[in-house]
Amino acid sequence: MALLKRNFFFCKGFTTVELLLVLGIVVLLAAGAVPLMRLQTSSRLNDASSEIVQLIRMARVRARSGLGDADHGVFFNANPGVSDTVILYRGPSYASRISAFDRMVSFSDSLEISTTIEMNDTNFSKGTGVPSSAGDVLISHSVGGTRTITVNEAGMVEER
Repeated sequence: MALLKRNFFFCKGFTTVELLLVLGIVVLLAAGAVPLMRLQTSSRLNDASSEIVQLIRMARVRARSGLGDADHGVFFNANPGVSDTVILYRGPSYASRISAFDRMVSFSDSLEISTTIEMNDTNFSKGTGVPSSAGDVLISHSVGGTRTITVNEAGMVEER
């Protein structure tokens, strides 16, 4: 009997207490990761929204100041299934722009950009900064969440 007890204490393997302890730690780590993923989604939306607002405002300021003696605009290249891009350009429209002055910003595949702006192109007139078309830009994340950017008829940009 003493030999049986002695061998029992030296058996290799995991006890139920050890398994429960490890499972508890894994559950705690998983529970802490979920809020961090939501925070990352919100952060991506905020960053993309801020970057688009900056591009629109930069186009308006460049047009009002007459930089390069030209109009300036922003084109929203929304491609389903592919990363969307926003292009700051110099010229009377995206089709007749001077591509050497383009500034392109790409967004991750998890973000989708859609717009109510006519032809996905808003062009600010030289000297006045009045946009050729006003509307909303919607940024959506595949996991959840949306941001809306509004360009009004006077060229002012509002982020919601």
